Amino acid sequence: MAGDLGHPAAAESQARTAWMCAETVRDNTLRAWVLSTISKTHLWERRFEDAANAAVRGYGHAAEGSAAVMLACQEADAWAEIGAVEPARAALQRAEEARQRASRDPVGGLLACGTVRQHNYAGSVLLRIGEAANAIEHAEHALTEAAADPSIAYGTLAQIRIWAAAAHLKAGSLDGAVSVLSPVLALPPEQRLDPLVHRLRGVGRNIAGNPSLRASIKARNVQAAITEFCATGAARQLP
Repeated sequence: MAGDLGHPAAAESQARTAWMCAETVRDNTLRAWVLSTISKTHLWERRFEDAANAAVRGYGHAAEGSAAVMLACQEADAWAEIGAVEPARAALQRAEEARQRASRDPVGGLLACGTVRQHNYAGSVLLRIGEAANAIEHAEHALTEAAADPSIAYGTLAQIRIWAAAAHLKAGSLDGAVSVLSPVLALPPEQRLDPLVHRLRGVGRNIAGNPSLRASIKARNVQAAITEFCATGAARQLP
């Protein structure tokens, strides 16, 4: 939650405390999920190799449930950020293998890494390693599955839509990007979490840097909506 509200240092401090608790009770499932949180915090801080290494350590503790899927996805995510294509692909493959092994999930709930969340990571990774068409396929699968599952967190859905919009832009479809992004831009300020703001800024830069879109009124309108979204993020609502 601290990271979502733009305070990664506080998130890291809380994660270190959680790690002490996991070590005290010698619980591997707790160790795995704490290392997942640490990996995510490192990613926010742009410490990508540290994020990948934390995910690998967590994967070694994840004996059952969806923690192993989540950690392999996070490793792929970190490698994709620095353009390490083959390690990213290998981690995605490990995530799929972990999915096949997953049965009982001892934690579940908001922490569970179901297939929608897995599609979210896989599509985002594939986009960054140059496979926009495959990324769009993952987005379509994820959004179709999510429509039948009201338990999917709005933040996860928003992330899917944001990178799907970037994939459509890379594929040359402004209409596709606008269509998939519209529900995100309509989120109320209290749901405009810091990771969403960060990712949307990237889409805005993609639009601004595309010469073919400079004369498009639709593109300018989307750019304005992104600017407004980022200026009214949830972190800015705090006293």
